[in-house]
Amino acid sequence: MMNQPRATAARRAGSGPKGSRWTVEYRRDDGALSAVAAEWRDLYDRCRTATPFQSHEWLDSWWREYGKSGRLRLILVRRDGLLVAAAAMMLTPRWSCAALAPMGDGISDLTDILVDDSCAPEATEQLANALLEETGWHVLDLPEVRPDGPAAAFAEVWPARQWRFAAATCLEITAKPLGEALVEVPRRTAHTIEKKLRKIDTMGIESRIVRPDEVAAAVEDLVRLHTAQWEGRGGNPEHLRPRFARHLTTALEAMVLADRAIVTRYAWEGRVVCCDILLLGHEFAGDYLYGIHPDLREKLDAYTMVLRDSLAHTHERGLPTLSQLRGTEPHKQRLRPRHVASSRILLAPRRGVRAVCYATAVRFRERARDLVRERLPLLRTWLTRVRRAIDDVLSRMAARR
Repeated sequence: MMNQPRATAARRAGSGPKGSRWTVEYRRDDGALSAVAAEWRDLYDRCRTATPFQSHEWLDSWWREYGKSGRLRLILVRRDGLLVAAAAMMLTPRWSCAALAPMGDGISDLTDILVDDSCAPEATEQLANALLEETGWHVLDLPEVRPDGPAAAFAEVWPARQWRFAAATCLEITAKPLGEALVEVPRRTAHTIEKKLRKIDTMGIESRIVRPDEVAAAVEDLVRLHTAQWEGRGGNPEHLRPRFARHLTTALEAMVLADRAIVTRYAWEGRVVCCDILLLGHEFAGDYLYGIHPDLREKLDAYTMVLRDSLAHTHERGLPTLSQLRGTEPHKQRLRPRHVASSRILLAPRRGVRAVCYATAVRFRERARDLVRERLPLLRTWLTRVRRAIDDVLSRMAARR
């Protein structure tokens, strides 16, 4: 049975402006996020550091595909009736704990909350107090927190215990045309990139931004190309699942319409050979995902092709930064990007015994992962030597025959 919405009584905030009336609303009904769509979008526009992953279009689509009925936890803080802080969470069972995880977890590159810039300190404190008063959870797990976002400030005012772990690093480039950006890199690197761009232009590849009514077909192309691109090379398995494609289609149709995303199709010799998703925020754009046909990948540097267009779109919209989002792969390092390290932050309620156990499990898992990363190159070297020894033995046996 669907849980019904629940709200606290209105209360005055001692830290807020004189005369302000602060109220908190807790909602657990499955349709809560849809019900506050207009308020959410308005607050999103008043939070300059909000990323596209906190937009209503992205979160609402994620909830429809990944949400579990009865687990939505929406905390809304209003000042004099105006929504000034909000957190969209889902209750998730993990390691015998009831963990609160942000909506979008798993496929969003950045984690955050929304807070009105005009009253950020007071609203952030009100949101923290409101969450502490909410029952039924053991730990709040924020997996990818930017150092300058509202969630980082939220953790700073958290009055109970917390733990921090290193998360992903995003590489950010100052938004300017690629030709101007090449002036600031070593001449040899610039020459290599210019050579690649000339080859792209010579091949006659055509790029076109898709309309909202073309998004579904473009996502279908992207998933097909992304699947072929990563075949036999690992990759994120979630990107290949039907629910991910449905989420992208629903979210991007609305985001493209609202100018919060750009989807680009690249055609060569009459067929679509590449698709790219660029998400647009208030202060930066993020290159989220692209797919390229393996045949084209062998002929040119597709990332340089996509990067040139993404930088141009970001610059044209007056946004200061293009983020290459999670990952520090070598091809993202060419333009000397700025490294922005995110954190995984765990917050405990006042009585956080289970949170301590949860944090211990996370710490153990992180150390095990680091150990695997450290030892994996040695393991690969050892396996290579074993394979070569076996091949040598087999070759000698064949020669004797």
